[in-house]
Amino acid sequence: MKSTRGAIFIFLVATLANGFSFSEIENESAPAARFDRVYTGNTLPVDEESRVYGGSNTKVNKYPFTAGLRANGSDSENYCGGTLVAPQFVATAAHCIDAWLLIDMYVSLGSKKLSGRGSKTSEQIKVVEAFIHPLYNRTEMIYDVALLKLEFPASHEPALLGALDGSDNKAGTIATVVGWMVNNGTYTMSQTLQSLDLELLSDEECATFYPGYQARKSIMCAGNVDTKGLCDDADGGPLVVNGILVGIAIGVSLDCEKTPGLFTHVARILDYINDIISGGSSGNVSEILSPSYDGFMAENYM
Repeated sequence: MKSTRGAIFIFLVATLANGFSFSEIENESAPAARFDRVYTGNTLPVDEESRVYGGSNTKVNKYPFTAGLRANGSDSENYCGGTLVAPQFVATAAHCIDAWLLIDMYVSLGSKKLSGRGSKTSEQIKVVEAFIHPLYNRTEMIYDVALLKLEFPASHEPALLGALDGSDNKAGTIATVVGWMVNNGTYTMSQTLQSLDLELLSDEECATFYPGYQARKSIMCAGNVDTKGLCDDADGGPLVVNGILVGIAIGVSLDCEKTPGLFTHVARILDYINDIISGGSSGNVSEILSPSYDGFMAENYM
């Protein structure tokens, strides 16, 4: 998160509901080793490090489910990405809402622009409820997913949700990350929607970049030899394979041009997404959307 986006960090004690029985967390144990966001030393050749790692302009109608999160009114600048996963629900990264002042939160759909409406068919819809995965941990970056309920159903087409067995995201598959990314060299946000193709990497490959990676079952990583990953300005945005949402962007270390991108593995948190869409209330933190609320404690999830 960057102060240049106008974010104000604040604090609040929040309590999550107990008694979860989602299949993806039943056998979860504490990570065996601390997850380190600093890369291990494996890097690209110098001539490849200089290539663009932010992506290229894309058409919004190709990815109609891509959402922009706006924390201070419908026309403000996107500060994180998201994915429409049902007509009235957007999935994003939990860290996109756990320490931001959400004065007047909206989701923008159908606009390629970083701010404003962008097109006649775009929608800016108010967020009325928010949910964070019960096992979310900001420090370890596990179960980094939140669901936002919209004031009314969007008219845009939601992304498809894949199989629980992860068959849609096998290592070696080419996936596409979509969002408003950092431009190489200037380190500024792109003003229009961009996409970037990345290869899904195996747990063994990812572990060569990130110590402790294999202990984090809710995380996956993707990169390629030309543009190794993405910078954290794509946080919360979708990683898709043929229109199927397989990952939610977490972000990487400051060496983002050298390391693969990190994503929450959607197949591992699919039960939670489906539960909330179906009317569940686990992890409801909707109080953060109230104008009278005076803060939210990100440390609660560390």
